[in-house]
Amino acid sequence: MPAADGGGVYVYQGAAIITGGVFISNSAVSDGGGLDIDDFGLVASGTVFSGNSTVTGDGGGAQVEGAVTITAGLFQAKPQRRLWRRAVYQRQR
Repeated sequence: MPAADGGGVYVYQGAAIITGGVFISNSAVSDGGGLDIDDFGLVASGTVFSGNSTVTGDGGGAQVEGAVTITAGLFQAKPQRRLWRRAVYQRQR
């Protein structure tokens, strides 16, 4: 059963710094199939997002509110009905 938000990880009122993380085959009903960050952004390096999805929300791989910096990441999107649900969705504050 999918989580409401952030199928792999949900961060509320914080930021995330991830090095070498792996988010595979997670799902959320709303936002962030693999990862959902509400507020302060994401810095990711060498992180893999593969096969994550949402049912009705945005960001199949990740949904982030705030700044996003990704270096040497791998995103393999699961087919979604709407384009913006695929890899990373950045929500403006």
